[in-house]
Amino acid sequence: MGESDAGASLRVAIAEHLLNDRQRLLEACVDELRRVNSSILGDPESERQMIAHYATILMDVAEELRDPDIVLGGGNLDLIQEIAASRARSRIHPTESLRAAGVLFDVTLDWLARTMNRDALSDQVFLDVVRFLNASLTRRIRDASAWYASFLLHEVHRDQTYERGRIARELHDRVSYGVLVTRQRLEASRRIFDDDPLAAMEKVAEAQDAIEDAMESIRKLINDLRFSNAVDNLQKALIALLSEMAGEVRHRVIVSGDENRLTCEVRDEVYLIVREALRNALSHSAPTEVAVRIDIAPHELRASIGDDGTGFDPLTVESGAGLAIMEERAKLLGGSVAITSRPRIGTMVELLIPILRESE
Repeated sequence: MGESDAGASLRVAIAEHLLNDRQRLLEACVDELRRVNSSILGDPESERQMIAHYATILMDVAEELRDPDIVLGGGNLDLIQEIAASRARSRIHPTESLRAAGVLFDVTLDWLARTMNRDALSDQVFLDVVRFLNASLTRRIRDASAWYASFLLHEVHRDQTYERGRIARELHDRVSYGVLVTRQRLEASRRIFDDDPLAAMEKVAEAQDAIEDAMESIRKLINDLRFSNAVDNLQKALIALLSEMAGEVRHRVIVSGDENRLTCEVRDEVYLIVREALRNALSHSAPTEVAVRIDIAPHELRASIGDDGTGFDPLTVESGAGLAIMEERAKLLGGSVAITSRPRIGTMVELLIPILRESE
């Protein structure tokens, strides 16, 4: 038997051993990920995805060992998309995926060194295993990274679309309406000025009020547009926000705990979630009072946004885009949003966000 035949036979033998020991290898990889506290194993579904991904890669390596000339595709695209979306939603950084790939690489090569007779394992066959394993990992990391970025861009686009729609509605419902009312009042005052100057002046005063309301709406929209994801202090930012938005509505903001436990990203997202909850309350509930409370503990942030407005029946009122945006922002931080409301009683929005230390 020639050297090439011997090498081919050895590759086939390694492929068989690899498939027979695949479950043991998968368990070793998961154990190692747990040992290094990988955030990929944050929940059972994420662990299932990781194991399925590892199993597919080992199958790739076995197929290429049997036939080095085989052309493999991109693998299970549905699984890759599922993993990319899940990690993007959970804000698992791509470096965690690279670390997971390194775990599989190390565990597989360690298994190869322990399982096969080193004297029989030629340098070429060893390099073949390394090359096939690296190629499979690289393909999947490349595809998953592209889908990860695509998912995040989709979320950004959706939020921007929602925000543009909200601004368009504000311009139409408030600013355009205010300008229309102003024009009507001024035209009315011009028609009746000669016959009833006093009534005409009342119309002019009403026009002035409408213009002031429109200008206030424009000022609020400009204030929203100025927000650039740079909240330094939640309490100060929310007090300033309510001073702009609340008008005559009584309001209070209480923030307890150490904000230094929050990353800049978490602080900004919490601000945006609370802002949306306040906007909904002030726009739709006609409250006399709104209250915000945020408690920051070592491992979690809890926030409540309550109002004493008209309320609604959650079973009969369809959720709007604003609630969907709040829920999605919370999910991206690994948290949740819950809403309780009763007609004529008011509404309470509760936010829970876990806080992970860097070592976790």
